[in-house]
Amino acid sequence: MDQIPYLFKQAWAGLKTKSDFVVSVVVTLGVTLGALLCAVTLNYLLLIEPLTYPDQERIVVVEHRIVNAEKTTKKVAFSYPGLVHLYKSNEAFEQSAMMYFAQDVITSTEQQPLVNVTFTTPELHQFLSSSMAIGRAFEESEGLNKDNPVAILNYNTWQREFYGRKDILAHKITIGGVSYRIVGVLAEEFVEPELYAIGRKTHVWLPWDFNHAASKDKESFTNITENYRYVGLLKEGFFKEQAQMVLMPKVSDRWQKGVAHMAFFKNWSVIVEVRQLKDVVLGNSSSISIMILIGVIGLALITCLNISNLFMARIAEKQRQLAIQAALGATKGHLFKAIFAEVSILLFMSIFLALVVSQIGFNIMQRYLNAVLPRIEELTLSIVTFGSAIILCIMLALIFSKLSSNLVNYKELEKSLQEVVKGVVYKYPKNIVKG
Repeated sequence: MDQIPYLFKQAWAGLKTKSDFVVSVVVTLGVTLGALLCAVTLNYLLLIEPLTYPDQERIVVVEHRIVNAEKTTKKVAFSYPGLVHLYKSNEAFEQSAMMYFAQDVITSTEQQPLVNVTFTTPELHQFLSSSMAIGRAFEESEGLNKDNPVAILNYNTWQREFYGRKDILAHKITIGGVSYRIVGVLAEEFVEPELYAIGRKTHVWLPWDFNHAASKDKESFTNITENYRYVGLLKEGFFKEQAQMVLMPKVSDRWQKGVAHMAFFKNWSVIVEVRQLKDVVLGNSSSISIMILIGVIGLALITCLNISNLFMARIAEKQRQLAIQAALGATKGHLFKAIFAEVSILLFMSIFLALVVSQIGFNIMQRYLNAVLPRIEELTLSIVTFGSAIILCIMLALIFSKLSSNLVNYKELEKSLQEVVKGVVYKYPKNIVKG
């Protein structure tokens, strides 16, 4: 064990005299591995890591697909009465919630900002287990047909528009001519499911009864909009396929009755699709993240080949030093350990830089890809990032050390040293050699 600190000390002493070599290896590997750690963490987040909600496997999104007589899909959207009918048909769900997405202006503040507003029923934040920074989520008294004007603020909205004031629950907010009493602020760590559009964040949450479409489309089955969403928590023991079979006939029959007086919709129908929340949130982003990972792996392989050439040149440069070590009794195993110590120092420095680069990469993706890839705001240095960094460091150190040590011809080293010694002896006077 005492030999290990000595090997690393000697390796560091040797590297200090080769600053150009060190900088080339560390910067090249650090930037490349940083990109690789970014891609690995992103893919873990999208493909493996569960959503932040309890019972996420039971949370589903119901889609309302309208098809014509030729069975061609005309639109994936709800009508107001069709959505409310589905909401009241709760055979498959323990809880369910309606959502309506819109934009409006906060007219009660001096800046009068345009904000994203989501109108919803109380159940949504209940089965999402939304954590609160201040106050509470919606209650049953703010449910369907209760007409209770209250509001919940997003954490960033509270900080940006109301300067994080502690007495926020004593204030009201005016949107669309209605004054809402603020009853809560969502916690900073709350992650909103991106159901309407990737990157869209709700700034203000309002009760369902006040949504824009409710007043004009309550009885019309033909006025359909893509702004509606329906989310449910399946009953224990229920699968999405079962829920789909239960909901399909009821929803389709009700829609057909609603449009029966219009000849245009003759033989039209509704197909109900039940999808897991995670599948809806991710969409086709999984394929995008996998392509990013494949591209970065390709770049990393090219970089490793180039770094291997640098290590080969380094071994050729150290031939004399290695020959002396072999003459002094160093075995192949000893030479491998010496090479491994030097490579390990370079890899440790590279991985440290890679972690810095990966965090910068996370920040860049959150700024420029938040409308392309979901869950981007959850990207951060995590145990997956650090674990991947450690594995890469050990793996590459072993690979580079093995490749480098294989270049060392132990017999040639001994022969080379013998020739050097003979040359020295030949130059000395005989009487000094003998004496």
